[in-house]
Amino acid sequence: THMCGGSLYAFDQTIRDGYVTLPEGVRVGVAGRAVCEEGRIIGVCEISGLCIRLPHVHREVGREICRLLRGLNCGDTAPQGILIYAPPGEGKTTLLRSLCAYLSSKERAMRVSVIDSRDELGTLPHSSERSVDIMSGYPKPEAIFMATAFMNPEVIICDEIGTLEESRAILETQSSGVPLVASAHGDSLEGVLRRPQIRALQDAAVFGLYVGIRISESGFNYVLHTREDAKRMIGA
Repeated sequence: THMCGGSLYAFDQTIRDGYVTLPEGVRVGVAGRAVCEEGRIIGVCEISGLCIRLPHVHREVGREICRLLRGLNCGDTAPQGILIYAPPGEGKTTLLRSLCAYLSSKERAMRVSVIDSRDELGTLPHSSERSVDIMSGYPKPEAIFMATAFMNPEVIICDEIGTLEESRAILETQSSGVPLVASAHGDSLEGVLRRPQIRALQDAAVFGLYVGIRISESGFNYVLHTREDAKRMIGA
């Protein structure tokens, strides 16, 4: 109750979805006993566990992250985006937040629209000095359409593409030529591309670069694949 500011009702939907988002982008996973009706979760009681995840932004966007920006092709060909994939907890959101901070800074000065459905990506240092529009709490499909139609972005950043509806929304707006930087759960690029919603985006050339993340004792390690690499993996 304390985490929810004394109002559990205000967080009812996200608790049913398994989490609570606190100020500054802190996400708390919630475990307990689900109350179901006709196969649908209508409430959660007997809370038995909380998992607190603190947000981070890389203070320095290093050489590896700068290499990722080459996937935002603004030359003679159509802009192509970046898909970041990794298992849960390996740094996808951290990298998206870092790219958002870098791209929207005065040095880069790109207009960035952030689809922040879980209130995790918009926690940026000196946000008032950045050219970033944050759409918090919107369902992803609607937010992707609104950002493309009304916010005049040069790049859209979106966390965790997971449904066919989200994939369709992306495909419907990609004719605008705005590159997308997004993430998806997955241990390998081959596994990610086996999902129909990601395969459709690959076939439509939405992503020009795929970035896998692994955490080691030395920090974040990145595995980079181009769209042509992905085509060879799936035999297309």
